[in-house]
Amino acid sequence: MPIWWIAAGPPENWKVAFESGRIWGVIDKKFTQWDKLSKGDYILFYVTKPVSGIVGYGVVRTKFKQDKPLWPMEVSEGKVIWPYRFEFDIEYCLPQDRWEIHKVSSNYMAAVARAGFQRVKEEEAQAIIRQLTSGMKS
Repeated sequence: MPIWWIAAGPPENWKVAFESGRIWGVIDKKFTQWDKLSKGDYILFYVTKPVSGIVGYGVVRTKFKQDKPLWPMEVSEGKVIWPYRFEFDIEYCLPQDRWEIHKVSSNYMAAVARAGFQRVKEEEAQAIIRQLTSGMKS
């Protein structure tokens, strides 16, 4: 059965992730969580400040370790900060110009997102997805 996860990061990292092959990465201390991640698991895309909410979700396709900088901070520092990566397919995502206005959050999701890459309760994830997709029919 697929597991739900939350991946939190700044807007600039999400923009790169969506434009560079739908790839996300986690730091060394999140290796244990990344190691439990499986193909077919679901990822909630949590964008940190100023958005502070979930803007979409996707499904994990593959995971790998990478030694090539990808995100702006990695490129500017010339080193990999988030080496444990995974590729995902987007199931649903708000357009970037609607992130701040239409994002969805809850106290539970905000608390989990502060801890970085973490598992989330399926019922909480499903409630967020319902809110996220119901508001964007237009």
